Amino acid sequence: MSKVSNVLRMLQLLNTGRKLSIKQLSQELEVSERMIRQYKEELEMAGIFITTVRGQYGGYILENKFMMPSVKITQNDIMLLEQLDDKNIQPLLNKLKIIANEYNQNDVDVSSKKFICFQKAIKNKQKVKIVYNSHSQETERIIHPLDMLLFRDWFVVAFCQLRQNIRSFEFKNILSFELLDENF
Repeated sequence: MSKVSNVLRMLQLLNTGRKLSIKQLSQELEVSERMIRQYKEELEMAGIFITTVRGQYGGYILENKFMMPSVKITQNDIMLLEQLDDKNIQPLLNKLKIIANEYNQNDVDVSSKKFICFQKAIKNKQKVKIVYNSHSQETERIIHPLDMLLFRDWFVVAFCQLRQNIRSFEFKNILSFELLDENF
């Protein structure tokens, strides 16, 4: 993986609220322990502070949750680009218009709420009730969220009580969600 994706993955791992040792992080990211220390320094230079717990059972803890920003093209961005008087930019502008029209502001708000809900569920080991659209069929499920992944879109990896197995659920296919008071 690239350095940027490793740093983001490290941030994602620490964002669960668990204390992770340098050795655990280096094994997970498949880099040296020295690189983990360097990633920590770079995150701190970017204003994301990681607490170091010293000693035999030490490690890194991200005490303040970090919300990964969602980068979307807005209609405002397109209007600014349209003001540029450059014919070479027109093909890019046409693609951006298509991409921007695929997203509306409500989708972004719902994704943010999902992200926060699943972050909380992972940290507190709480169950979540979802309605999931799988192959054009809606099913209600109780899941035990374990982690979140970003691959073109956000996914939550969870144990599914219905399927009695670990599954990945794409955010856009989660039609509704409710954080339950039950722990797992």
